Amino acid sequence: MFTSKIRGIIDNHAPQTGRTVTDRTSSPWFSVESKAAKQARRRAERKWNKSGLEIDKQKYLYHKKQVRGIHLTAKWEYYNLKFSEVQNSKDFFNLSNELLGKDKNTKLPKSIKS
Repeated sequence: MFTSKIRGIIDNHAPQTGRTVTDRTSSPWFSVESKAAKQARRRAERKWNKSGLEIDKQKYLYHKKQVRGIHLTAKWEYYNLKFSEVQNSKDFFNLSNELLGKDKNTKLPKSIKS
């Protein structure tokens, strides 16, 4: 009886809530180097936010620029390799549609007659 009363009070004042967690797969070009660079950038950003010093801001901007460069290089290498593996025009258009996020089941819009 004691346990049920306590449970009722807890449920009344602090009800149990659910949480939705979305599992996203990482990009195929994302690497360990990319992850380490992002962590260094976040570390520099937190330090700059805490101190407010100009030198910390410059370090953060340096890391931000470095992460951008790493990501652009990794993406370029990945997609360059993908397109170099293409054998014919059909594969080329399939890869292009995949990269643009187009679905094969997507229908074209109907024309509107005036």
